Amino acid sequence: MKKVLIIIIVLLLPALMQAQEKGNEKRDRGDRAERMRKMEQYEQAKLIESLKLNEETSIRFFSRRYEFHAKVKELIDERDGLIDKLEKETAVSEKGKKNDLREQINLFLLQEEKILKEKNAFISSLKEILSEEQIAKFLVVENKFRHGVRDFIFKKESREKQKK
Repeated sequence: MKKVLIIIIVLLLPALMQAQEKGNEKRDRGDRAERMRKMEQYEQAKLIESLKLNEETSIRFFSRRYEFHAKVKELIDERDGLIDKLEKETAVSEKGKKNDLREQINLFLLQEEKILKEKNAFISSLKEILSEEQIAKFLVVENKFRHGVRDFIFKKESREKQKK
């Protein structure tokens, strides 16, 4: 009886370990999503405070900003697809692919231009909602926030490397 129980435990142990790892991954993704949501809320609060937005203006501003981020996310996803394609094509080195690579590089550059045009259009559209001073403050706050998040992530990664 003991042997049967030991065999069952040995056979089930890898499955249990895998289930626990999957649970941890789901929890990590959930934690990450929650942290992102909190970070976005904090950024929104900072923008409302810095720009001194009233309720109506806040709604219009964040609605437009959300649309901009959605469009840019699509463009970035397309650009990332082009990068993946370039990575695959450069892994296989054939001389006949030179023209194809040039075409892929040009497509990448066009995608970058689309992203920049979208950003320019967004900032220009803010003139309908915000004053020039508010637009300037928005650009400063957003830039500082992005750099602060990036610095925090790099510091966290370096602390984790030091622990190892």
